[in-house]
Amino acid sequence: MKRMILLIILTLIFTAGCNQKSPDTKSFAQCLTGQGIKMYGASWCYHCKQQKAMFGQDWVLINYIECANPENAEKCKKAGIEAYPTWYINASTRVKGKLSFQKLSKLTGCKFE
Repeated sequence: MKRMILLIILTLIFTAGCNQKSPDTKSFAQCLTGQGIKMYGASWCYHCKQQKAMFGQDWVLINYIECANPENAEKCKKAGIEAYPTWYINASTRVKGKLSFQKLSKLTGCKFE
């Protein structure tokens, strides 16, 4: 009887975890890109890698400038990029460092759910 109750409890816990809605990174990434928001980074940058991983497969939707690429060096210099990652929100707002979805949402107005 105890095994049966334990099995039921474990099943409920497992199915509750499976039914949780995952965040909609696709819509969020599309909103960021649609607003002209860019992330400047470098392939060797640890925090850039973490930021990319947060978006998973939807990272490809982000407007990303790879500053370690010699073709983009002038772009990064003109944008005043001094650290990686740097999120370019608009002409007067650049934010350095890895940002949470909530922080990006607050800065940009793009909803993250």
